[in-house]
Amino acid sequence: MVGDSDRKKVCSGHSDATKNKAVQTLYTDLLFQCAATSDNGGSQQACGKGLQTATTNTNWTTNSNKTTGDKPIAACDKFGAPGTLTEATVEAALAQLKQLIRRETGPSSPQDLVLGKIDNTGGAFGGFVGNAASNKGQCAKYKPEHFKKEGATVPWLMKLRAAAATAAEIDKQTKAKETLVMQLNLLNNTITAALSGHQIPQIISEPISPPSAAATDCSKNKSNKTACENAGKCK
Repeated sequence: MVGDSDRKKVCSGHSDATKNKAVQTLYTDLLFQCAATSDNGGSQQACGKGLQTATTNTNWTTNSNKTTGDKPIAACDKFGAPGTLTEATVEAALAQLKQLIRRETGPSSPQDLVLGKIDNTGGAFGGFVGNAASNKGQCAKYKPEHFKKEGATVPWLMKLRAAAATAAEIDKQTKAKETLVMQLNLLNNTITAALSGHQIPQIISEPISPPSAAATDCSKNKSNKTACENAGKCK
């Protein structure tokens, strides 16, 4: 998985700096802290108390055993759901991580940029083998070039930053689309309301009134002028 079966090399570059895989991925960095190793006497010193069971009691072969390596990763759910990925949360997590990455000093072989635990009380440093005892470590050793003053260039951190920036852009576009849809709905409702208030007027027929009495009398006597005049009702 990480290029070499020697845990000391892939966790810290011990005896071969070119094999150091720390900071390449969060997956491997977590395994360097928690995955079991044949050096730790039954794996009861691998990681947190909640993982000192079948989760970590099988030796993790760093270059091939993905099934065993996945067990500690799956156990992360015990510590809560992941937070929201934003640029702010990434930088906040980095600040916390920097507080954990420290220079471990001792009377011999002090080590720089170490994440995890190391026993360095005497003798030559024995590498990060998954057991913090006998001048060895349960940790990952980061490279100085990844923490320059210009800014951290940790590979997995750069990927997280890029992912957070992409998520922010997607969120921005989504909100813009939602705003546009709301505006279109408002416009549609406004037009509908305006049209419903200007209906085509209906033609209403007025009832026909019966002829007046004067018109009736005049009609009866229209051939007799004298009778019509005497009637006094012709117009």
